[in-house]
Amino acid sequence: MMELIKQKPGQSASYLAKILNEKLAAGQKVLWFLSGGSSIGLAVDVRGKLKDVSSLTVMLIDERYGPVGHTDSNWKQLKDSDFDFSGLTAVPVLRGLPLEETTIRFQEELSRNFKAADFKIASMGIGADGHTSG
Repeated sequence: MMELIKQKPGQSASYLAKILNEKLAAGQKVLWFLSGGSSIGLAVDVRGKLKDVSSLTVMLIDERYGPVGHTDSNWKQLKDSDFDFSGLTAVPVLRGLPLEETTIRFQEELSRNFKAADFKIASMGIGADGHTSG
């Protein structure tokens, strides 16, 4: 079952951190899907509020294909924003592979991590141009 929870600006980070901390403290394996653009600041803020992240895996909902670390990469933007990757499992999309192999690898990792997680959650925003998650 999927549940959509809308939050007012300024309340989202605390709310999301509360949910993640509760699930992690209960010993659940948590899969947190991140998006780029307007949601990066939220992700950084939430990560700063998390305690034990040893059972947390983060993956992107969307990524722009290209060489690892290219200018428009959401993963690069997340890293450049000082998102703290320490102590958690991070699954980047781009690995320097051709597009077709990148797609196959991402599908495999998505499936494996989705099955392994007890709780899945995505944080998304809406960009200035009205799009969300690619």
